[in-house]
Amino acid sequence: MRIAAAVMLLALSGAALPSFAEEFTVTGPTAVTNGGNTIDGDDTLTIDDTASIVTSGSSAIVTTGDNNTIINRGLVSSDVNAVDPNGDRVTITIINHGTIRSGADAIDVQNDDSVDITNYGTISARTYPIDVFNSPSVVVRNFGTIRNDETSSARNVLDLDGDNSAGSAGYVYNAGTITNGAVDAAIYLRDFNEVAVVNSGTLTRVGTPTNNQGLIEVVDAADGLTLHNSGRILALGGGVALEYANDGRSDTYFLDGSVISGSTYFNGSSIENAHFHFGAGVSGRYQFGGFSSSGFVSTPGNQPGDLASINVENGAYVINGDYLNVVDLSLQNATTRNVVGLLGQLHHRGRLTSDGITTSDAIGDGENWFGVFGYYSDSSDASFAGDYSGAGVGVQRGGQLSNGLDYYLGATALNSDSEADVGFDSTGYGLVAGLSQVKPTGLGWSLDVGVMHLNSERTINDTTVVATGLDSAEEDYLVGYVSPALQFHNVLGFQEMISLRYAAIVQESQDYAFASTTQRIGSSVAHYVAAEFVKAVELNNGMIFDYGFTIGSTNTSDTDIRVDGLTNTAADRSWGEGEAMVGLTIGQLRSELRRSSEGRTVVSFDWQQTF
Repeated sequence: MRIAAAVMLLALSGAALPSFAEEFTVTGPTAVTNGGNTIDGDDTLTIDDTASIVTSGSSAIVTTGDNNTIINRGLVSSDVNAVDPNGDRVTITIINHGTIRSGADAIDVQNDDSVDITNYGTISARTYPIDVFNSPSVVVRNFGTIRNDETSSARNVLDLDGDNSAGSAGYVYNAGTITNGAVDAAIYLRDFNEVAVVNSGTLTRVGTPTNNQGLIEVVDAADGLTLHNSGRILALGGGVALEYANDGRSDTYFLDGSVISGSTYFNGSSIENAHFHFGAGVSGRYQFGGFSSSGFVSTPGNQPGDLASINVENGAYVINGDYLNVVDLSLQNATTRNVVGLLGQLHHRGRLTSDGITTSDAIGDGENWFGVFGYYSDSSDASFAGDYSGAGVGVQRGGQLSNGLDYYLGATALNSDSEADVGFDSTGYGLVAGLSQVKPTGLGWSLDVGVMHLNSERTINDTTVVATGLDSAEEDYLVGYVSPALQFHNVLGFQEMISLRYAAIVQESQDYAFASTTQRIGSSVAHYVAAEFVKAVELNNGMIFDYGFTIGSTNTSDTDIRVDGLTNTAADRSWGEGEAMVGLTIGQLRSELRRSSEGRTVVSFDWQQTF
């Protein structure tokens, strides 16, 4: 059984004694009350990972004076406030790698000039895990777990109050988990001049509120609020997810990975100063309004049409009463990019070498050939499609016609898949064909055509879906392309190949029937143009090393959007992309690596055999 230990780290007396910067380390259970180490200014207290400070009836750690630092790697626990810095207008820094738990407030800070709390471990409390009052500067960073163990009373997990002074600021960054076991907020900020919240983790509330309490609630940020969400904000018991009680400007950014369950409510604040921004990869159905004990309440003057602006980076939006419907076109753009990737893998007769376009053991006049290819593409954050991956495999059979033209026929399978929950998963198969006339030097040409059948599942963020905030629907449709190209071989005398390619990629319209809404994405055409330079070098061991670059540009047509019978148009979109590549040929097998300016990495292979 753990031996109960108590530490009261207090000033020795109320007399004005000199204080010096000191470092104290707790290495095991500590049983000191008064007269122990005094944290009274410019001091650092470290609790090692095997150490513990456990008290009953008094706080585990109490400090006085300015500019103190507490670093916990072990256990700090009390049935009252666990960490209790004292003093007006002082600076306190708390870094937790271990566990801080309390039957009251885990960390309670009052009237301090600067509060900086970073959590990598666990902070839990019966009332407020982190309670800050009357401070002009608060920074909380969470990479671990912060939770409110209360199940009935209204308690905020992060309860952060400023002092309403000019220049005051509250900042919260969450990459971990913040959970409210009751009905109040996960993050509550009030009376700061400016507020910023960045959430890439998970915020949850277990209880069902009977009022308009938001999971994130901001009150009276005079100079403005900025919220970036790429994580989960989940009202597991229903209710309001985002509550703005703020007269100033607010900018809310929904980024790739954003999932919200619960409504957005403007509580007496200026919705006409509120701006919503939706990044690539984000599709959703966002409900605006409040809640009462009987459920959702439509709130006049708090509807999406009252917002100052709505910006959709990669699609269009449709407003239907209390609902803001955002239709993202990342699937269409990723499909276009995957077809472009397929075109880069399709081969006509021969391969580029250091002295022409074919090696002695490659394809000769009148010979037939068979090939297999595959590629995988990973994009960390493409501006046209968010975080997604693409892949394809295929087979080709080629030969030479009686008129001397080379041809191929083939079949392929493709996949595009978002990395985030809100996004898409698209698979399909198709037939490809091509004609070409390729020469060792001078001008050559090729023509590629193909048609594919795709089955795509789109997942949107529906904020009315309690707990998950997700809804999915599927659709089958066709995609086709035609792509002519010119090749210039060795025109510069460097045994190089320069190609100019155009491709028109057509996608059929799609209808998605979600549980609470229907979305129709009209047919679209994308135009792709690119120039490529490739140089090959023969190595001493007979292998061929090639390298080069591609500069390409894609332009998509306007796309009609229909949601529940209401329409809008997504404007045409263009993006450019550069790629560097290296390749290696060993016999009939060639491998290639590409890296694009969009952060996309492609690895591929192809194998050819004559017969």
